[in-house]
Amino acid sequence: VLYGVYSKGLSLFNLPAAFITPITVAVVPAIAGALARRDSREAKTVMESSLKVTNMLALPAGVGLSVLAYPIFTVLFPDSNENGPRLLMYLGIASYFVCTYLITNAILQANGNERLALVTLPLGGAVKIIVNWVLVGNPNIGITGAPIGTLCCYTFITALNLIFINRKVRQKPSFLKSFIMPAICTIIMGAAAWASYGLISRAGSALLGTERFATAIYMVASIGIAVVIYGIMII
Repeated sequence: VLYGVYSKGLSLFNLPAAFITPITVAVVPAIAGALARRDSREAKTVMESSLKVTNMLALPAGVGLSVLAYPIFTVLFPDSNENGPRLLMYLGIASYFVCTYLITNAILQANGNERLALVTLPLGGAVKIIVNWVLVGNPNIGITGAPIGTLCCYTFITALNLIFINRKVRQKPSFLKSFIMPAICTIIMGAAAWASYGLISRAGSALLGTERFATAIYMVASIGIAVVIYGIMII
């Protein structure tokens, strides 16, 4: 039962990465082509743009899955095990690091450091196995240790990739420019989504109740508010 509800969360966990994969496919030849022409400025611009776009898409997606884990799981997977929303909360944050891992891997490959990208993945896998072994085997933690292990795994890989990019890539992209502004916008958006869902669900519970259909209405309304706020902040 617990593995089943974890698998349901994984289906949502994989969603943000589906939007980032096409970017990684386009980034590798774009950067490699610029480097082949010895146009380091263009290569740096492409790297910064790809990191920024990844953050603009993956950060709000991951934070949104996390802060709205309860209504999302309740609406999409009704009558599931009660651990579902908690698992999705961790998986939502982990999904951001999966996306960052994908784009940093692409940057390493485009700069001729594909062997480093091959090293970081098994190291992250080792972290995942160790964390799972320790946490999932603890009866007080159980299945919750699985998404925590996933989060630790991809956070570790992303950190290694960023270190390698900083040391091995000649024209280093500006991490500050690519990460800080999307992060600030996402924090405000996440707070707005969390607060608006709480207010709307409390105000509407007397009229519509707290069943699945009502929860869906509250969730869609809070997502709409968050999208508008995020759009304004980004612009």
